[in-house]
Amino acid sequence: MISRNAQREYLEQFYKRADSQLIVMYGARGAGKTRLLKEFIQNKAYCYYQARPCSDREQAHLWSMECRENGMQPAEYPEYDELAEGLLQTGHTKEKLVVVIDEFQHMVRGGKSFIQSMVKLLHHTWDAREVLIILCSSCIGWVENSMVTRMGEAAFEISGFLKIRDLGFTELLRYFEGSYTAEECLGFYSILGGIPGLWKYVDRKQSIRDNICRLLLEDEGILQREAREMVDGQLRESSVYHAILAAIAAGSIKLNDLYHDTGFSRAKISVYLKNLMELEIVEKVFSFDSEGRENTQKGIYRISNHLVRFYFRFLYPHLSALSMLEPEVYYDRYIAGEIAEYAAGFFGKVCTQYIEQENQKGNLPIRFERSGEWVGKKGSLDLVAQNEEGRTLICGCDYGMAPMTYERFEEWMDCVRAARLSADEIYLFAREKFEERLQLLAKENEKVHLVAWKNLYI
Repeated sequence: MISRNAQREYLEQFYKRADSQLIVMYGARGAGKTRLLKEFIQNKAYCYYQARPCSDREQAHLWSMECRENGMQPAEYPEYDELAEGLLQTGHTKEKLVVVIDEFQHMVRGGKSFIQSMVKLLHHTWDAREVLIILCSSCIGWVENSMVTRMGEAAFEISGFLKIRDLGFTELLRYFEGSYTAEECLGFYSILGGIPGLWKYVDRKQSIRDNICRLLLEDEGILQREAREMVDGQLRESSVYHAILAAIAAGSIKLNDLYHDTGFSRAKISVYLKNLMELEIVEKVFSFDSEGRENTQKGIYRISNHLVRFYFRFLYPHLSALSMLEPEVYYDRYIAGEIAEYAAGFFGKVCTQYIEQENQKGNLPIRFERSGEWVGKKGSLDLVAQNEEGRTLICGCDYGMAPMTYERFEEWMDCVRAARLSADEIYLFAREKFEERLQLLAKENEKVHLVAWKNLYI
């Protein structure tokens, strides 16, 4: 397991509690939920059921078939109450039972009988056996926005929530350790993001170019299908969503720009953007709150899902060529010349993750409590962070091949002034080197910290 110890400990805490518990665990498909569950239920009495998008009657029938494989004898078309009561006879009957219902949204959508049965199991009087019910889902937007309404009063029975978030660049680097350089891993991160379920498709013996050709550019490449499924599999009217995502990927990041580029009304675009944000495919960028609000850009949208962003940036605009050209020819024509700059666009995100990790370890001069990027009208700061006393740390990142220049530093200081901030600590990240004038500044001014990014991973 990569960086999931905290989540596993969270589950263990509920397992060790007295009495029965019900928790909801959710996260994007491929984020590692199933792997985490497999690790957690080792050496425990458990029942696992993967729900399907079908009727209540068919669902109970399918579950009963699986129960019979495990020694239970339910009816062919049982009620959920019968299945719940039968689960208590699984394994050692005095040991706490873990009941995992994966993709449980299919069962809740089918009606209230399932969730009512889970509540009865939680407070059962059939015997004294305790249970830990884990309801698992990959529908983030549904869990966060619709689940409580659909569950009704049963939602009050939820003891805790566990959201499985994407992993960071450091975990991806560790995953591919020995196979790719830090620069190559940045390229993979720009495409696959922090979803370990996507990392497993990479052939470590192949270059980034060859992996992209095989996984995304070949006819029905597995990641090409996955990128489409992330949108089409969860949303109706995919043509509208495609138009909006293609426009954002091409650089239309404000509502007014999307209105002109797509031809849809602003009201319609806002509704569809809301749906995309609920699924964590798109994010609305909120600039760090400071006194210089008049100098910030407002209402900026960005495709936050890495794979979806790559698809709509490099594949969607040229689908005809994608169908007709060989993968290698397509790559050289449409991707090769821009992939390095594209990956460099994620450098700030990676550096921000590093600063946040150092903050958690207490390794920074300022232990900050709140943070965010500052998006100005004439420049941006990759990270602004403040502690409770208002002391401020700012972070500037530049992945350019040449040494970072003093002029680049001055551009960030212009942003600090526009944001009306005072920079108590300044962290500058460069790919490799810093101009001599910057090195001299860092020696003379202890609040300026120069970080050669490449050295972090050697």
